[in-house]
Amino acid sequence: MAVVQFGGTVVGLRGTIGGITFSENGSAPYAKAWARPPAMNAAKQTLQRIRMVDASTGWQALNAGEKSDWDYFALHPNEIDYDGFGAKRFLSGFQWYCRCVTRRASVGLGASNTPPSGAAATAVTGFSVTMVGSGGGGSTADWDGSQWAVDDSCVIVMAFSPRVGGSDCWVNWKQILAKYQPGDTQESVDAEYRAAFGDLPSGWRCWARIYKQALAGNRSVAAASTVILG
Repeated sequence: MAVVQFGGTVVGLRGTIGGITFSENGSAPYAKAWARPPAMNAAKQTLQRIRMVDASTGWQALNAGEKSDWDYFALHPNEIDYDGFGAKRFLSGFQWYCRCVTRRASVGLGASNTPPSGAAATAVTGFSVTMVGSGGGGSTADWDGSQWAVDDSCVIVMAFSPRVGGSDCWVNWKQILAKYQPGDTQESVDAEYRAAFGDLPSGWRCWARIYKQALAGNRSVAAASTVILG
């Protein structure tokens, strides 16, 4: 999918022509090649779809005042989103509600009708990972102590590649850990990364990002770490 910026003459396009679909969401206009989507029935994908359906149903059950509160938060969020051009973009109240509900569900919390409030979640400091391949054990994620509030959650995503160079990875990121009330300085990620990626060989590179998730579901900016599997 490509994000589109219109000039002074053309202000918008909708529909499909020549196999390209033009549309717009609450953030920006975009164009993409039309294709019948494949059936995606992996367990985690099915679970996420169920959570999204539950969130949409929950939104319909909100009263007008609650929806208005989410719409107001969407105009003044404490977690900022950016498009592919680096410009700030805004979600709708409905999108924020679904985001927070599904994020809370990922750490075992039920839906909340109250939008986030207060300051943004602070980024995790001192983040590093120790990753072990080739059937070993002891892979961990570490951070500075005493920085988690009592109701915070830890969310970690990772990507792996045999390419050991480069400062970042752009594909195949998967959520490895989503835990309510994480350990003060460390969590094991060994079983979790192997379940997602398999038993990778030593010498591959791991890229990891960690988010601090507040009780309401809003997250901090990511802290990053990269390491070669030992």
